[in-house]
Amino acid sequence: MTIWGQTLIIIIELDTIVFLTFKLFYLLILDKQTHYCTIVINTYAGGNMDVVIDTSALIAVIVGEPERNRIVEFTTGNTLIGPGSIPWEIGNAFSAMFKQNRLTLEEARKGLVIFDSIPLRYIKPDFVNALKISKQANMYAYDAYFLDCAIKHKAPLLTLDRKLKKAAQNFKVETMEV
Repeated sequence: MTIWGQTLIIIIELDTIVFLTFKLFYLLILDKQTHYCTIVINTYAGGNMDVVIDTSALIAVIVGEPERNRIVEFTTGNTLIGPGSIPWEIGNAFSAMFKQNRLTLEEARKGLVIFDSIPLRYIKPDFVNALKISKQANMYAYDAYFLDCAIKHKAPLLTLDRKLKKAAQNFKVETMEV
């Protein structure tokens, strides 16, 4: 049994599995060569809590970056929330990927379909508070909107952006390890 971040990982032989049930979200991974089963229990999921998800995490899911499965695992069963600026930030991220030749227009169109399928609840930022955070953390207002949302809703922040994660920790906002 191993604890990795906020995820409990148990590896057992298949012969010993009779019946398992969990109140928490879990994922079973079968290794056909060793006949071992890995049970990944996510202690974040299952509670239907609010999770503030930022653009970097959304892009990772949309374009299938390596962190995709962990992000999906953390967010399954939870309510994703974020500032109303997210759709514009997704568009901006896609345009940056065009410039780096990492994305075609057709891939961006498919990405928008995926983005539209992600259930997100948009939160109106407290602009005065977000600007205060922006000044204190020396960051763009767009990033401060995510912190404002997390603080206001007492919700953890799911981000792949190291600078935003560090700022969140400075503001005592819980961050989710991916």
